[in-house]
Amino acid sequence: SGWGMYITHQGDTLFVTWYTYALDGRPMWLIALARPTAANVYAGPISTVTGPPFGAAPFDPAQVAETIVGHAQLTFVDGNRVTFSYTVGDVAQTKQITRQVFAPPGTICD
Repeated sequence: SGWGMYITHQGDTLFVTWYTYALDGRPMWLIALARPTAANVYAGPISTVTGPPFGAAPFDPAQVAETIVGHAQLTFVDGNRVTFSYTVGDVAQTKQITRQVFAPPGTICD
C-alpha cells in the first residue's frame, strides 16, 4: 500500500515508472532506465523529472529537467516475480514484487 510500479520495455531497455511517498509524506514520481548487467539482472539510474505537463500548449521541452536521485536494480526470478533493490538519497531498500495476473496463464516466458 502507498506505492506502485509499472515496468515496460523496448528491446533490452526497461522503463520503470514508480509512485511512492517522499520522507516528508509528499507524493513522488520516479523513473528509471535499466539495462542488462547480468543474466536476468537490469540496473540503471533513478530520476525525477520536472517541467510543464505533457499536454501543455504550447509544450516547451526546454523547461523539462531530469535529476538523477538514485540507482535501481531489478533481478528477475521469472516472468512474474522480480527483486527490486534501490537507493534514493539516503534510503536503500529491497522489495519482492509479484506481477498482478488478471487472466491466466499470465507470463509464460522465462
